[in-house]
Amino acid sequence: MTRERGYGWDLDSSAAGVASIAVMVRDPVSAQAIGVLSVSGPSARLAEPRLHELAPLLQKAAPVIGVAGARSPVCVREIARSATKRQARLDGARGELS
Repeated sequence: MTRERGYGWDLDSSAAGVASIAVMVRDPVSAQAIGVLSVSGPSARLAEPRLHELAPLLQKAAPVIGVAGARSPVCVREIARSATKRQARLDGARGELS
């Protein structure tokens, strides 16, 4: 359901009295996840209807942050490191099959 909606939300289940909503921040070119944008606060102020009102705002901001983040040297380095680790795992799995 979260994937279809495009955001996840939580109301008092992770911690009593706390509500939160989050969207994925993706690299605009690769669509790889590079972070999360979230809002948390007291559930008395962030009731379920309010969380759903915030969703479009976060969804609109996430791509803007993704563009800025994708240009960050730290993000570029981490994406490259992740790709290298993934390739090493694939190479190791291929070796085990031989």
